[in-house]
Amino acid sequence: MKKFIFILSVVTLFTIALYFNVSLTHAQSNSIVFLSPEFTKFVCDEWNRSELTQKLGTKAVGGNDWILTKNKYTGQVRNKQVFAMSRRDCDSMPKVQLTIENKDGRAICTYGGALVEEYKTVEWAFAPTTVQWYKFASGVWGYMQMPGIMKGFRGPMFVARANIDNFGIFWKVVGKAAKQINADYKAPCALSQDDIDAIEKYIKNTQ
Repeated sequence: MKKFIFILSVVTLFTIALYFNVSLTHAQSNSIVFLSPEFTKFVCDEWNRSELTQKLGTKAVGGNDWILTKNKYTGQVRNKQVFAMSRRDCDSMPKVQLTIENKDGRAICTYGGALVEEYKTVEWAFAPTTVQWYKFASGVWGYMQMPGIMKGFRGPMFVARANIDNFGIFWKVVGKAAKQINADYKAPCALSQDDIDAIEKYIKNTQ
């Protein structure tokens, strides 16, 4: 009887260990890649929980009318602003998109996912490196960091400068989403150990 109980206990422990190992492997294999279409959905949700919905809305709701900014490339006021985003050190990753629309004066994110709009018509484009994304998200942001986003940047510069603080909030929105879901920032990029060490430091400082 004791032998039977011992064998049963061993089998039970093995089954539990196997279950957790399979579960962990499954979770790891399904981790969401930073700045992928899946990840951008989380950014959209986080945007809508942030103060940007009011701050970038119309003056009627106490915003600064950013949502009504004229498209620099088409001359239109579309009642929306579209962001094309990427990591310029990850050439194999396609661009993703955030669509922010005027909803009763508020700047509401209505879409986060793969780039579906023609790139040359989007109002804004950002392509920092992976390290820069995490650096800005941790709060290291200001006029001195502006040159860091110029490569791959699209948009009216005078509007960007007027919204330097709101840029800072936006980076934090991205960082918060990344930290909450433990986004995989390594795939599919070839990051150096120095890059990884820097990113890990920035993650610790991200709110």
